[in-house]
Amino acid sequence: MITEEQLIAIKDAYWNNMKNDEDLSAIYDALYDFIYSDIDYKDFEKLVSDNELIKKVFYSLPQYIIGKGISWGFSDTEVKDEIYIHIRDNKDLYKK
Repeated sequence: MITEEQLIAIKDAYWNNMKNDEDLSAIYDALYDFIYSDIDYKDFEKLVSDNELIKKVFYSLPQYIIGKGISWGFSDTEVKDEIYIHIRDNKDLYKK
């Protein structure tokens, strides 16, 4: 098992070298479906346009999702499903 400091370093390295936002589209989709579905999608796009909310969610993902995402890509169906389930099951955390 890696330490929390190592996990943060891995997340930093991925986040700072990510090629495009499509890598994390599952986070956008799950946030909209479970947290922000009551607002217009254009308003949601404005809310996440600076990526700070997406970054907070990315950094809160558990180690096993980060590991799968780095290994298989965050656009992999299984990884997207894991992200979706994680956000759905923790929606109260993300509503804050």
